[in-house]
Amino acid sequence: MSMSSRAEVQSSITLAIDYSGSYVADRNDGDLDKVYTFAFDVISKAALRMPKDISFKSLAISDMSSIERVDCQAKGVSRGLFGNSSEEDPNAFLVEGKGRKPSPFREYLGAICLSAIQQRGESPGTDISGTLDLAIKLAREEASGPKLLVMLSDFYEYRDEAFPEFEFDLENFHILLIYRSTYFESQSGVAELTYDEAVRWKKRLEASGAERVYIVDERSSLSINKVLRNLF
Repeated sequence: MSMSSRAEVQSSITLAIDYSGSYVADRNDGDLDKVYTFAFDVISKAALRMPKDISFKSLAISDMSSIERVDCQAKGVSRGLFGNSSEEDPNAFLVEGKGRKPSPFREYLGAICLSAIQQRGESPGTDISGTLDLAIKLAREEASGPKLLVMLSDFYEYRDEAFPEFEFDLENFHILLIYRSTYFESQSGVAELTYDEAVRWKKRLEASGAERVYIVDERSSLSINKVLRNLF
């Protein structure tokens, strides 16, 4: 079910997904689908709380993050007081569901967007900084209200040294870091947990003005409501 909205975009949601070997490799069947499902559930529930209309985009964390294409994009809209607009927009989806049925926006995430995500190949690098810079630019161009950024990664950054360094302005951003817990070898040759990298990113994002930053282990069984309480 899709519809168009007569309202302006008020807020934005961005999903950023790591496609590096260290994140996607050596997993059991279905592991990544469970992570994607959790992220989609958080996003669809967050959309109910955020001002409508909502711009949604999914971006890649890859070796060329700054110039990557947008994998999927849509608009989350509300039913409103006076019913639906008669002019249909194939990229606009209601964020409200009926009863226990998933909302059209949630169904879009689990079908159309998931299909685009699954077509991605493995990336040789992880330019997390480039993805953040792109996500900030796109979100600020489209919306002046609250912005949600959900990142799926092991948060170990491996990027070309020739790439530019970025300064982030994260005012009005609420950021969820869903990390894969594993070991990586630091520059000193010591094995470190990726949780430590997620914590380092959390501190950097908070120092860059983010409203809230919350870290979640992808293996955890936290309720969506608890996650949202820690984000908003």
